[in-house]
Amino acid sequence: QIQLATLSDGPAEDLDWTNQTSTISAWWSDISDTTSGLAEYLYTIDTESIITGTESWFSNGLSENLDQIDGSFDNGSTYYLKLKAKDAVGNWSDHLISDGFTIDTDLPLVSHVGDHWIGDDLDYQNQSDSLRIHWRGSDAASGLDKYRYLITSSDSDTLVQWTDAGLDTSAVVHISLTENLIYTAQVMAFDVAGNSSEVVSSDGILIDMTAPVTGTLIDGALVDAAFTGSNSDLEFSWSGFIDASSQIE
Repeated sequence: QIQLATLSDGPAEDLDWTNQTSTISAWWSDISDTTSGLAEYLYTIDTESIITGTESWFSNGLSENLDQIDGSFDNGSTYYLKLKAKDAVGNWSDHLISDGFTIDTDLPLVSHVGDHWIGDDLDYQNQSDSLRIHWRGSDAASGLDKYRYLITSSDSDTLVQWTDAGLDTSAVVHISLTENLIYTAQVMAFDVAGNSSEVVSSDGILIDMTAPVTGTLIDGALVDAAFTGSNSDLEFSWSGFIDASSQIE
């Protein structure tokens, strides 16, 4: 009697999602015939999770690997690989049906990348040894698998190459930052099916480590007064306070 044991969608691990619309791989193992021996494997693939009796079967010889099935798979549809084996005297095994895989060609989305913590998007900072970044993303089909981020500066240097962040939506990047340069974070999202989003960038954050230039403070509106005739109001004025980087707040 022919024994069928394992049937897997995918080239190595069993896949539940893929973005491939024309090819797929599969493999099976622990299949044996203790009497006359195996003669042939036959397979088919369709959207039915049961044997309907209307399948068209294709020979795979005695190979336990199926590579690049030429077909046309529709986005959002689930497909099942079905397998049966024949022995040397013409006996057929029971059918083996995979758990199915779903086609997902929709790209994940990164909807926001911000400089600093979640909820903030700063344009300036007075810290020169680290950057804080955050982002938001989504995927409506196979689900998010991971994010990756990149850090660049306004002098065209890439300070941090593409770095995996898992499913975290923020990161603290410890790097040496140069005053008066703008640093920008770029983020991509990847879904379980293997699709990647477009690259989305933050609007950048400027490093300002220099205090504003101190100006002049006088008693009075136009000239520095030594006396006042009022016992209820005092007037002050100032000028000359300058900040060339982040400006006076």
